[in-house]
Amino acid sequence: NDTVVPISGTLVVEEIDIDAVRVMSLNMNGIGRWNENNIKLSRLKNVLRSYAVDVCGLQETNYNFRSLKSSQTLSSLLRHGDDRIQSVVSHNTRETENIGAFQPGGVATLLRDELTGFIKDRGKDDEGLGLFCYYSVEGNDGHITYFMSAYAPCKAPGIRTYYQHLQRFIQENRLATNPIDLFRDRVSSRIKRWRSQGHRVVLMMDSNENVTDGVLSRRLAGEGIRMREAVHKLTEGRGPPTHFRGSEKSNGAIDGIWVSDDLEVVGASYLPFDHEIGDHRPVMVDILSRSILGVPKKTIVRPNARKLSSRVPRIRNNYLSVVREKFKMLIYLA
Repeated sequence: NDTVVPISGTLVVEEIDIDAVRVMSLNMNGIGRWNENNIKLSRLKNVLRSYAVDVCGLQETNYNFRSLKSSQTLSSLLRHGDDRIQSVVSHNTRETENIGAFQPGGVATLLRDELTGFIKDRGKDDEGLGLFCYYSVEGNDGHITYFMSAYAPCKAPGIRTYYQHLQRFIQENRLATNPIDLFRDRVSSRIKRWRSQGHRVVLMMDSNENVTDGVLSRRLAGEGIRMREAVHKLTEGRGPPTHFRGSEKSNGAIDGIWVSDDLEVVGASYLPFDHEIGDHRPVMVDILSRSILGVPKKTIVRPNARKLSSRVPRIRNNYLSVVREKFKMLIYLA
């Protein structure tokens, strides 16, 4: 089986560096049905926890998140027990007729555990096309890092594809461009703005072109942005194919995590294919937390505790009795 491949790179997933922020990028080829029995999301939830992932960028979510209730967030489905997790999503919100839960394209950015305490801002592309979404975190003295997830279009037949959505937007607005160049321009210009302000950037992306010599990769490496794909920053060559139907003769590695040159990467790898969560190889990178936050990441060990069940009268009454006694004590001390 051509998809049974070894890990490629310098990062060993079982070796977790407490001084590093672990970043993962993954094209999911659709998140599937929205329920707790979703095998793909259950597998992803376990991967995030077992591999101690702090930041995750998802591409090709293929979901119309507007069809959900406000309480139904991606983070709520991916939360494992008492995990702290935040999510921001972006998908095409301009086309609203004759669509249900399925919406081609789309991206998500997730932040987990200690990093959620440093969140400064979140956002997505201004035009509602589902090109990218991001979080920013702030550490010491205005030390800001952006984490962006982005999904590049590729030519595909049919009227409901991500590519055709962008094509209709271009035609409606009479823009002198095409979907691929539109994506490249929007992503690079937003990142260039952040870089001009002195901020650091981590880009998790399915670029649908080679990550070393593709048009967008060369633009990201240029003056004013200075970003390189992390696995190829540490290892030589074009890298292995990252789509299950890919080959070294075609685009090779099309998925990656790009980091600005002021971030210190300590390990980066393409993981083996995992068909339970997608048809692309996941990418994983460890970055020293002090280069992201300006300070080491603080690891907080949460105390073990049982959840309160208010449905059992005996437990509920005992709890209320303890709370009342504590309130009496506070009133007495006041």
